[in-house]
Amino acid sequence: MILSIAISICTLISTGLFNQLPNTQLYLIEYDFGSKTSEITEIRYLTSFNSLGYNNQPYFSTESEVYFTSSHEAYGLTDVYRMDLNNEVLTRITQTEESEYSPQLNVDETISVIRQELYDSQPVLQTLWKYPADLSSFGKNVLSVRSDIGYYCWLPNSEVALFIVGERNSLIQMNSITKEEKFISYNIGRCLRYDDQGGLLYVQKLGSNWMIKRRVINEGITQTITPTLDDSEDFEILSNGNLLAGKGSKLFVFDMTLKNGWKEIADLSSAGISDITRIAAKDNKVVLVSRQ
Repeated sequence: MILSIAISICTLISTGLFNQLPNTQLYLIEYDFGSKTSEITEIRYLTSFNSLGYNNQPYFSTESEVYFTSSHEAYGLTDVYRMDLNNEVLTRITQTEESEYSPQLNVDETISVIRQELYDSQPVLQTLWKYPADLSSFGKNVLSVRSDIGYYCWLPNSEVALFIVGERNSLIQMNSITKEEKFISYNIGRCLRYDDQGGLLYVQKLGSNWMIKRRVINEGITQTITPTLDDSEDFEILSNGNLLAGKGSKLFVFDMTLKNGWKEIADLSSAGISDITRIAAKDNKVVLVSRQ
């Protein structure tokens, strides 16, 4: 349980808010991959400060620090928060009239987000925004040529992979400086991950056939890795290169060397976790989202 709050947080209990955003909670899982059973050593509930609200899209900036999106006030808006897992301190990063999603701390000392910008009082523009990490300014839209961005993943050399919202949600690669675009695929899922060997991993959805694909960025070659778990589009790359995903209350690992299917490693139902969606991992720690 988070015991202290670094800055004041307004009351989050609001009927209007929860009608618009689902009730999702964050849990910290610590495990020991040195054992054959991938033993779970700790399960900690992180979002008791907003137990009836929306808490989502976790991102590890360090092993002990997690950024995420949370709902606030009464209008379905979201802001970015940072959680210190060691000292149990929660800090609110943004407090704007728009909604921010998918926070990430970058090597250029900025925090990038997907920002829903108001247009005639409706949040219809979805842009990739960067704030300075010290919050010394209001930041800027870094891809002004696009206002239909659902999700993103930074790549080397100022490149970024973008989930473009549309009738057939598409995946493109864009240079954030020149704004040059490269089309990669249609019908993709929301999860985008970049591995240590230069590959972009994503889900392609063809009817009920959902496959995890890997695009070798420098070569433009796409490989098929494995089918997803049934109706599960979220996954994470672990420090050993394997994939982690959840379905219901269970966690599964896909061994990228053996490639012998998804193997169950834990059932978290006893901790009140019932519907796992997004996952973030750093070393031996995982923060996962559970729909309530």
